[in-house]
Amino acid sequence: MKRILIFLTLMILPFIYTTDVLAIDYSDTANHWASTYINELSSRGYLQGYPNGTFLPDKTMTRAEFASALLRCINISPAYNFSSNNSWADAQINEAIRQDIIVVSEYPQGYNSDGSINRAEAAAMVIRALDIPPNYALASFKDNNLVNASPYAGYIKVAQVEGIITGYPDGEFKPYNYITRAQAAIILSNFLAKANTSSYYDNYSPYYTPSTGINTSPSSTKISTLSLDGYRYNPDYLEVYIDNKPSFYYLSDAQIVSANTLRIGGISYNLSEKNLALKLQGDYYTINQVYWVNNLATLELTKGRQRLSDYWTNLYLSDIEAVYNRSGNKITNIDALEFRASGKSTYYDLDEIEIDLYDNYIILDNTKYRPNRVEIRVKRNNYSDISWTRIEEIRERNDRLIIDCEYDRWYDDDYYDDYIDHRDVVLIDKDDDTNTYESNEVRINVDNYYPRLSDRDIEIINENRFKYDGKNYNFKNRKIEINDKLYTIDSVSMVKGTMEIYFK
Repeated sequence: MKRILIFLTLMILPFIYTTDVLAIDYSDTANHWASTYINELSSRGYLQGYPNGTFLPDKTMTRAEFASALLRCINISPAYNFSSNNSWADAQINEAIRQDIIVVSEYPQGYNSDGSINRAEAAAMVIRALDIPPNYALASFKDNNLVNASPYAGYIKVAQVEGIITGYPDGEFKPYNYITRAQAAIILSNFLAKANTSSYYDNYSPYYTPSTGINTSPSSTKISTLSLDGYRYNPDYLEVYIDNKPSFYYLSDAQIVSANTLRIGGISYNLSEKNLALKLQGDYYTINQVYWVNNLATLELTKGRQRLSDYWTNLYLSDIEAVYNRSGNKITNIDALEFRASGKSTYYDLDEIEIDLYDNYIILDNTKYRPNRVEIRVKRNNYSDISWTRIEEIRERNDRLIIDCEYDRWYDDDYYDDYIDHRDVVLIDKDDDTNTYESNEVRINVDNYYPRLSDRDIEIINENRFKYDGKNYNFKNRKIEINDKLYTIDSVSMVKGTMEIYFK
């Protein structure tokens, strides 16, 4: 009975989706990596947020929430609409049990509907909803000892093969990890794509055979293999970059629609727009086309990025329009640029960094920094190098980047390592530490003259001293002026990169 019910439901699904949907605007998902999938599934009524307008994407999902969402995805309403004191989702849970999506006997300690659902449980539920039998062949995860010990090992294998729940970049599946609400959105999006619901996303163009004679027969709908320069790559571990941003999808997640269209996360991408890329051996490659060799699907690639957004990667000097100091003087004869996070010794070449102009970040080794937390060093052929100074701003002009630096003077490395930006300084009332001030709110005594502590002519060397007009001065016991009142600096200390000046 269940097999017929599920089959009929999935056959009906393509006809119930329309293009007129209510847009969902949660207060906490705008900048989340899964916002597209959360908002899309919510607008279709499959996922639900909370009454206060939040979605809480990083909160773990409960078994009740996942069961309810999965039933909505397959358009099944509870046969008996009742509730009890046990759970708000009693009706949905009982329907999932009736549909054999939940098997209560698998929970010898009792089924806790409000408990968090783990990856193995989720795999079993979605595969049962698709009415696909488990496959107990050995999976290809590094933590197979955990996978095979799970009562859901056969479902995990099928979920991987079907591209609904894949492994982590480290090659493990982590069956006992709880899934977050954002991760559930991805899983359910993959589930819907598998459940014969292509009209939910798009009307796709048919396969075609170009004049080049490349075989584009749809003999497979997943990328089976990828070889380049003598290396063979596993699609399970190749992250796809969309508009040069990490997508959190892997090549194995991509579904082939045609030779020039891939569907990823329920969204179709026309490869002629050059907005999909892979990173292989440290270099970026743009995906141009899908083709088939001996009935196995693979990709035609072109080395290099195609930047169609404000996210810059794989940078070269030719991408740099100019480097300016604060006075607007252009630094000439540049041979190389190096970057480092302020106060760190590890530095990175230009082609090792990424720049997100839209969100205003520089990414060093997968860590985001605001531009003023990053330092730059200019290497010059036949000229003296210009050593570390902080970046003030990075902007775009004529499809190239301009880097503005904060100060006119560029210091040698030994001196600059001790340099502290005035924005790293906070002044605290010793008698009431809730009274705090920024450096631009405070004037400091220098030979009976009181410049602002944020004055560009004041160079904060370390927590003990600063320099003004070529002379060194100590902080301790020095007079400062705040709101026309005089105070005395009592102590100075560095706390996690912030210089705290206590006054009394």
